Amino acid sequence: QRQLELRHPPTLASVTVHVPAAGRKTVVLAVFLALHAVALKACIDTSGDAYEAAVQRQRRINREHHLNGTKPEDLPPQDPLPSTWAPNSWASAGLFASISLHVLFYLLCHWKVSFEVATLFTPATRVRAGCFLQVTPHAHRGKAA
Repeated sequence: QRQLELRHPPTLASVTVHVPAAGRKTVVLAVFLALHAVALKACIDTSGDAYEAAVQRQRRINREHHLNGTKPEDLPPQDPLPSTWAPNSWASAGLFASISLHVLFYLLCHWKVSFEVATLFTPATRVRAGCFLQVTPHAHRGKAA
């Protein structure tokens, strides 16, 4: 399928016609939904693991100091414990990454018209109602719209 390019004034590099691609939007939504679901499930499944690991680490340190005969006034200050609901750090990083990728995709669509057209639209074969035009200026002559 050849991309339809409209005649345009010489001040523009190109004017192309595109139609929204519902299938592509559905795939993008499904991918992000799956990423968020997996990351959120991991956070829920590992809820409390960080607290348990910190308590075990604190007990081990206290046991070592007790066996060494360290005086109470010579003990180093204890690290604060995380929340009892805190998930595993890798699960939290996964959720942060999936949300960050989603935000980055949204911002790239906002910043780069060519990216939005490539991911969410398909080239049109004719001009009709519901079509969108991609106007591309020459280099250093403005911003694409």
